[in-house]
Amino acid sequence: MGLLEPLWISEAAWQALRDQVIVPELTAGGEQDVRELLETWNAPQREADRVGVFIDGAHARTLARLLDAHPALAAELLG
Repeated sequence: MGLLEPLWISEAAWQALRDQVIVPELTAGGEQDVRELLETWNAPQREADRVGVFIDGAHARTLARLLDAHPALAAELLG
């Protein structure tokens, strides 16, 4: 198991990534890495108005790959 790092984001961003990026990819026949990312994504920690998802390097690479296919959403989340 790799080192887990927290990814702290807003509840809205967490939901958008889950509903608009991760779940559709899994529904379209996503591979094991997407399934594992979703399992991790569905077990967040909540702190005040933030959601923390603890991801490792493999999850981060999968998320980055998925976001590359959604540049408009990625830009919106960043900014």
